[in-house]
Amino acid sequence: MRRALFCLMAPVVLSLAPSPDTSRAEDAPPPEVASRAEFAGTWTLAIPMPDGVENPALRIRESKGKLKGTLRGKRGSKRLRDLSFEDGSFSFNQVIEMPKGKLVMQFRGSVRGDRIQGVIELPMEILPFSGERKFD
Repeated sequence: MRRALFCLMAPVVLSLAPSPDTSRAEDAPPPEVASRAEFAGTWTLAIPMPDGVENPALRIRESKGKLKGTLRGKRGSKRLRDLSFEDGSFSFNQVIEMPKGKLVMQFRGSVRGDRIQGVIELPMEILPFSGERKFD
């Protein structure tokens, strides 16, 4: 009885099995990795906040071989600290003076063409952000 049931079920089980993937990883084009020069420019960010989406402007420039930047939003413009870029990924810190002391916001993200995305690490939470290159 078991053998008869197995013979009846085997074609069904085999037809439900996923087909083998015939694509090969070495055939796929390598992902495009942005350069420091491509990271330079002005970006309009979208940061979801409890009271709506904030859209600060991120400005990155290269000067004497070093990256420098500012983030301009509702609270004014602040210079970025510890700005780094490597293999299409970036990170920087922004320090905001608060009534109870300094708040350090750690940004980490990646660049893909004219878009960026990442996270902002705060002491009590992590916020996602995205952005698009601003063309003047």
